[in-house]
Amino acid sequence: MAPVANIGPAGVRRRRRLGLLALGVGIAGALALRLAGTPALSGVVLFPAYWGAGLGLFQAREKT
Repeated sequence: MAPVANIGPAGVRRRRRLGLLALGVGIAGALALRLAGTPALSGVVLFPAYWGAGLGLFQAREKT
């Protein structure tokens, strides 16, 4: 069954924009942690940023 769109174009743009913003925060955070020389496991703190990026971008793509 095909997904049914339940948000309009403005909602899609908002979710895509927030998803990309969260992705940028995650990448910048990973770069900062890497440059600071922190242990690899400390990247776990970036999980919420990547989670938000995934949700925003997938919801924008599916229009849900």
